[in-house]
Amino acid sequence: MSFTRDLVSEPPNVLYPAEYAQRVKKLESLGLEVEIIGEAEMMKLGMGSLLAVGQGSVRDSQLVVIKWNGAADKSPSRSPSSARASASTPAASPSSPPRTWKT
Repeated sequence: MSFTRDLVSEPPNVLYPAEYAQRVKKLESLGLEVEIIGEAEMMKLGMGSLLAVGQGSVRDSQLVVIKWNGAADKSPSRSPSSARASASTPAASPSSPPRTWKT
């Protein structure tokens, strides 16, 4: 989440397409598959609309495709439900009343 927050916070003169692609490429060390598609390949793939948007910039367009095929170790270290629960937000039990929020 902090990686995404940092990307969103960067101004466009710092985080342009090539810089974004370079930063995301580093995520391969976490097991992600990252493919970077340049303008020539985008043209071959018929991505004219996307390329047209990029024509407003002096920098080349790039498309980043990220794939996650799951963890190599298939045994879960934590269950999804226990990952969401915390001491400050106890899990609701069937007998507890539904929470309502007033605005």
